[in-house]
Amino acid sequence: MTNSTPSIPPVDLVIVIDTSPSMRDEAQALSQAAAAAIQAASSSCPSDLRTEWFGIEGTWKNTNFSRRIRDYLIQECDAPETEIRARKRGELKEAGAQEDAARTLEDIVNHFNWREDAARAIFYLGDEALEAGGLQTTQKDIEAANRAISQAKTANITIHTYLGKSKSKHRESIQSEYARVASETGGQAFTDQDTLKGFEAVLEKVICGSCTSQPETPSKRPVRQKTLNVGTFNLYNLVLPNVTYYETNKYSPEVYQRKKTWIARQIEQMDADIIGFQELFHEEALRQILAETPDCANANLITANPTGDKPTVALLSKVPVLNHQIFTEFPEKARLDMEGTAIPLHSFSRPLLSVDLALSDSVECTVFVAHLKSKRPIIPEDADRTDPVEKAKGQARALLRRAAEATALRVILMETLQNRKRPVIVIGDLNDSGLAVTSKIISGEPPWEKLRFAQKQEIWDVLLYSVKDIQARQSYGDFYYTHIYNGYYESLDHILVSEELVAQNPDRIGKVTYVSVYNDHLIDETLSYEDLKKWKSDHGQVVASIRLES
Repeated sequence: MTNSTPSIPPVDLVIVIDTSPSMRDEAQALSQAAAAAIQAASSSCPSDLRTEWFGIEGTWKNTNFSRRIRDYLIQECDAPETEIRARKRGELKEAGAQEDAARTLEDIVNHFNWREDAARAIFYLGDEALEAGGLQTTQKDIEAANRAISQAKTANITIHTYLGKSKSKHRESIQSEYARVASETGGQAFTDQDTLKGFEAVLEKVICGSCTSQPETPSKRPVRQKTLNVGTFNLYNLVLPNVTYYETNKYSPEVYQRKKTWIARQIEQMDADIIGFQELFHEEALRQILAETPDCANANLITANPTGDKPTVALLSKVPVLNHQIFTEFPEKARLDMEGTAIPLHSFSRPLLSVDLALSDSVECTVFVAHLKSKRPIIPEDADRTDPVEKAKGQARALLRRAAEATALRVILMETLQNRKRPVIVIGDLNDSGLAVTSKIISGEPPWEKLRFAQKQEIWDVLLYSVKDIQARQSYGDFYYTHIYNGYYESLDHILVSEELVAQNPDRIGKVTYVSVYNDHLIDETLSYEDLKKWKSDHGQVVASIRLES
């Protein structure tokens, strides 16, 4: 009989710091704590540890941060200088280049000389926003972080973050973004409050946390992850070229190619595991786009009744699909009447798609993709479309149809929500704001405060919660609009989740941690002389990050 010695895992840890003047104290304190932290980690989590220390576009004297990351990547890793994403010192005003964190993370992920068999991790320390600094997280910081997160996840690299002292009144928005980068890559997030007694314990946690990741090629990376991104995307009439739609419209091959390229770029930015699509005419067109989008080439795509003659909905899923169902007719229970007279609305204007997914080995979920009737007035052909009364009647007809569809969706949802413990997600263009009556029909109304707890539980069981509202309660910033019409900024595109995915529920199995809205391409035509390009969507895209806890 022979005794075998447990193998010591190799770990590569890159520690990189913002070299703007405000980070001097952290650079010195972390360097002084390094030896003791590494010694402590060698006992608590033994590893073949390799640590490399760098400054962004600068160095700190008498610290471990004595090399610039740019120099190392070019000189030691043979990275072409033209492929370095982070900006050089002097290219940005003030200390922007020294705080170009998200781009630096991309550079390290893509060009560092990682050992082939090592667990890989980055520890970033800074005190300002992630895209060239700043005292507030803006959309450009979020988009830059999304790129870094996506590339780190693809390469199976963990990112730990530390936010230093900041007097910014928007500190919470920066802290939230640092935490998101760490959370979505499997890392840990720290702040200056964690280092009141020194950096030793923090660095030890970083080292031990870095030992848990295992190197894998992207093709072997498990599809099911702890954090899932769920998105909604109105494609704005995705139709094959030279095919007429809506009587007179068609795309030339050139415009169609630009539309495919734009949609693919948006999908890459969203980096979502599940996407509900609306306004899809031809499934073939979407499959062409997905085939040319590396992260989506092997994803599942389910389309509801694609006939090509009118728009429909679809679902992309990178997690396993268990089964699906398509609804075109209203359930009998959803049929409406007014004072005994039946309202002759019996079907959805676009099909409703329901898909059962395996979010993880232990969690199954039902996702609905919906596209309700728009606000466009329904006016008879022989009526005067400029007549204010006819327009009012047309809007009322559109509202009646949208309300009937919302009611039918609610009836179908009740069968899935009631007395079940599996999460439900509704994705789609609901063509109304979150506070509109039609939206409240779908989500349900929260219980009256003075009801008995047992009665409240029955109502909570069948409620849905908007990720827009969840995000609003977590952050001071509100950038949520997905459509602009005649100067009105509206939120028409929604992601709703059941109580199983709400943080306030003690019995939750996961929670919404972050919401991103991609709306920079939208144009307020009342203020701008520009027109929305035919190949772009007239809606913004929404992505909700959901952290599973089981």
